[in-house]
Amino acid sequence: FAPLEEPSYGWIINLEGDDGYRYVYIHLNNDNVGTDDGMGGRDLAIAPGIERGVRVEAGQLLGWVGDSGNAESTVSQLHFESRKDGEAINPYDTLQASISGASYDPAVEADAAGTISTDLGLEPAEGEVYCDQDALVSSTDSDAVYYCGRDDVQEVSPETIAAIPFGGVVTYKPGVRLVKLQSIPKVYAVARNGVLRWIPSQEVASAIFGADWADQVDDVSDAFFPSYAVGEPITYAQ
Repeated sequence: FAPLEEPSYGWIINLEGDDGYRYVYIHLNNDNVGTDDGMGGRDLAIAPGIERGVRVEAGQLLGWVGDSGNAESTVSQLHFESRKDGEAINPYDTLQASISGASYDPAVEADAAGTISTDLGLEPAEGEVYCDQDALVSSTDSDAVYYCGRDDVQEVSPETIAAIPFGGVVTYKPGVRLVKLQSIPKVYAVARNGVLRWIPSQEVASAIFGADWADQVDDVSDAFFPSYAVGEPITYAQ
């Protein structure tokens, strides 16, 4: 990251992304508040704490839009550039993707999902309770495991299992594994609330889940497909 001033561009911010892309913000503010005097200086162009070499995060304030440099004859604006290996890239698709939510961050999805109850919006059962909330339950005469909530298995009698009302199928925890239905040649990331988001290219899969992304794909039976909803495709990594 490097903020600087250049005669024709005015106040500029250069941002180097972890993905190898460079993002340039040009014609930042150079005016005192409520004026067009060109005397604002760095503190009214670049946000506090933004210095050469610092790391910034998504959503962090970098600076303020303005008309510095050769944009003095226009209204306040942002000249935004995206580059890779020195070549300019049309940033429109990236900006549209950020607005539409077409990105994906596994860590954010996993943290937000919390427990299965939180992710799927499950409510405590009314009436007589046959298992501990947030426990995993199995029967003494079956290998099947059922969710009631916590991360260890509570073994109960077949009669107790039969008395517990069944809900839906437990979906994959968001952000942990990729899934592929046996009948559809598409790989999906799992988002909150049981939403599957198609990853349309190997490049996007690698950017999000690493070079070994294919080893993180699980085949899911078509019988479980109705337990999921299909959301927006993921077109780039967050």
